Amino acid sequence: MNILSKDLNLLVLIKILNEEKNLTRAAKKMGISQPALSGKLNRLRDEFDDPLFVKSQSGVTPTPKALDLASRIDSVIRIIDDFYFKSNDIDLKAKTDIITLFTTEYVDFLLLPKLLAKVDEVAPNIKLRTFNTSIGLPEKELVNGECDIAIAGYFVKENGNFYQQNLRTDKFVALYDKCNKNVKGDLSLENYLRSSHILTTFSGDFDGIVDVELRKANKVRKVVAGTTSFLVPQEIISKSNYILSCLEPLADKSIHTNSNLVKSDLPFSVKRVSIKQFWHERTHYDPLRIWLRKEIFNILSVDDK
Repeated sequence: MNILSKDLNLLVLIKILNEEKNLTRAAKKMGISQPALSGKLNRLRDEFDDPLFVKSQSGVTPTPKALDLASRIDSVIRIIDDFYFKSNDIDLKAKTDIITLFTTEYVDFLLLPKLLAKVDEVAPNIKLRTFNTSIGLPEKELVNGECDIAIAGYFVKENGNFYQQNLRTDKFVALYDKCNKNVKGDLSLENYLRSSHILTTFSGDFDGIVDVELRKANKVRKVVAGTTSFLVPQEIISKSNYILSCLEPLADKSIHTNSNLVKSDLPFSVKRVSIKQFWHERTHYDPLRIWLRKEIFNILSVDDK
């Protein structure tokens, strides 16, 4: 075998596609278009003389050959990652630096407990500084060094010297108290619209993602309060008739601490929120920040549904 004729990056495709079993989700996780992913998959099929992944009702199903490859690829990728990481010759335990993240309260809730524990274990002399942001992508701060990594679900950047990576997608659910008089049995659209609602808003207005989707169906809900906090509204709805439409991990956390709260799927379709991390070319090749971005990806993507 002539390894010079092999594209080792294609091995990552087998790993991710075996995990996702869906071409669209796999393409998003790899940060490429679906046609580009299909082209890479066709190259793999030719190379291994096997279809590898065939269409199924829910996406794609791996062939026995793909399962065999996937079972061995993890160790190969770990060896390659370790090779490149050690080649950078960085002693993380001795490294001192301050890294600044622009995030949201929701991202902090998901990320910081595990990330701080990992930093304390691997790079104990590193300090993390986070700023909550409700603005768009902080381009100026990423360029001039005031921000190293920006993480949120509403940043958009398709060009320029910026890199981005999909971390996870989360769905909206309805969270309410068991005593809510407007909800009898399953949450229907009628019951949802009959209730009053608490809204989490970055801009201070009362027009969120849920309201945009409702307008498409010529429906309007009654929003009685808006707050920039992701965590306070769960306290407000306790023992009330209010409904909070929030991302599912927040609902799960609230139910864990307050057994009187319940969650339900929204009785209408709402697009899932895609959480991404962005960084500038200035820090793209820095070994410490490479390591940190990898840890952020590992933490936030591990329980992505």
